Amino acid sequence: MTIKIYFRYYRESSSFYNKMVRIAMIVLGILGFAGWCASPAHDPVLGIIFIISYALAITIIGIHTNKIKKEYKYFEENGMRCNGRIIDVISEEGAYDMEKHSSTIILYLLVEYIHPVTGEAVQFQTGRVNSSPYIYLSSLDVTVYVLPDKRALATDFKRIKHLKDSVSHQMRQQENRK
Repeated sequence: MTIKIYFRYYRESSSFYNKMVRIAMIVLGILGFAGWCASPAHDPVLGIIFIISYALAITIIGIHTNKIKKEYKYFEENGMRCNGRIIDVISEEGAYDMEKHSSTIILYLLVEYIHPVTGEAVQFQTGRVNSSPYIYLSSLDVTVYVLPDKRALATDFKRIKHLKDSVSHQMRQQENRK
């Protein structure tokens, strides 16, 4: 079975890092232009409103993507690189949806790494992620960049293409062998 969810930090979901956002913006542009061309009046005011709205949406998403990219680059250039491992998933209850009678679950990762200078084990909580690493990653090993002010960023998630490659599937296979 092919995977439809791409494990990432939640903030990347509304950026050009997300392939679906890129596709949606292209389709929206094509459909908007085709709709304007197909309209009998070819109203220039509607065309200008569409172009301005489309450019504004692309600009906002582009600024958001650039901000994320700059942060990652800052960590890579100024941080010490070390190996880390996801050791737990921290979940908290989010907003309650009255119509669905359910709450949103917000997930964070607890990552442990050995500090390259002190040699001690350090744990930190990542930013919000969009899904469970046990289902959508093939390994819990990550790369961690640590800044001098002790802020850290976990990157290089080992994403899967098929569910049979997931950590939880690998764990079940090992249990069945015992």
